[in-house]
Amino acid sequence: MSGTGYTVEVTNLSSSASENDLHEFFSFSGPIEHIDLIRSGGYGSTAYVTFKEPYALETAVLLSGATIVDQPVCISRWGQPDEPCNFWDRPTWQVEEEIEYR
Repeated sequence: MSGTGYTVEVTNLSSSASENDLHEFFSFSGPIEHIDLIRSGGYGSTAYVTFKEPYALETAVLLSGATIVDQPVCISRWGQPDEPCNFWDRPTWQVEEEIEYR
């Protein structure tokens, strides 16, 4: 991992995902500095993607829940343990403010 602080952790990553798949997926977020892909046997993988710019990190985090290769992934800021990582627990909708019309 790089010392820039613009790193995301990608969990629930398919074991068939490659570094090239990650680069292709995250290149739309912004310029990538480095990708570390850690294999966990045939059960899945974890990746750390370091960006050159802070806006790229923010964009990448918004992609949590998207599918890379063949399964949805969780994308969170690396080193932020208080950030909710389970996208299944996040609501997919939000209640808008009630507006009273007269």
